Amino acid sequence: MNHDELPRRHDPLTFGNAIAVAELMRPNAAVGLLDERPPELRALRDADHPTCPYYRFLYAISHLFAPIDAIEIGTYVGTSAAHLAHGTAGKVVTIDSNPDAKAQVDALGMANITAVTMDSTDAKEKWWDARFDVLFIDGNHTFNQAWGEYFLYRQLVLDGGLILFDDVNLEMDGDEMNVMWDLIPEPKHRADWLHATGFGIVQKVDKISVSVPSWAQAMKIAKPMIEARRKPNPR
Repeated sequence: MNHDELPRRHDPLTFGNAIAVAELMRPNAAVGLLDERPPELRALRDADHPTCPYYRFLYAISHLFAPIDAIEIGTYVGTSAAHLAHGTAGKVVTIDSNPDAKAQVDALGMANITAVTMDSTDAKEKWWDARFDVLFIDGNHTFNQAWGEYFLYRQLVLDGGLILFDDVNLEMDGDEMNVMWDLIPEPKHRADWLHATGFGIVQKVDKISVSVPSWAQAMKIAKPMIEARRKPNPR
């Protein structure tokens, strides 16, 4: 990548620009991405962990292409929501069924983050009329849950927006997250160097030519794939 291809501040948020940012964060990249995060972000849990550079990626896209509005499934302790929201005019909604997650986010004191304590399948109706530039799926890492959230929440993402998946290479019996990733029909890019357990970038596409299977359709396709990838029980 030469300097003319580097994303610049205030460029539009596009699939290509997001990939360019991720590529700048490859280990040993010829042109690297400077870590411009303030100390208060770097001090958050896991924010500077060597296996989790995806936090830097979230911060970079929110600042280079700001303001963006994002919705996140899987708050945990609020580190990713804080990286998307810090120092920008964009709004971030983060959803988790654990009430402790909301308390952690509220303690950050960031007015542009809304933390919601609900099951993700119920929370979607609360935001039915909203539209977001970015959807970040980092909830329960099973095919059943991840595909259901993808199918439901992609409807809230603007055409051309980003759908980000964490832990797409999570080691588990049946390789469920990789099966889920393989079935996504929209333009996609793996950036597993952003997280030790995998990270994926997807472009939301409203074209009629891209048909996203419903949860029931996807489960029917995925079930034999997951079974085929299960490790045989030792006898």
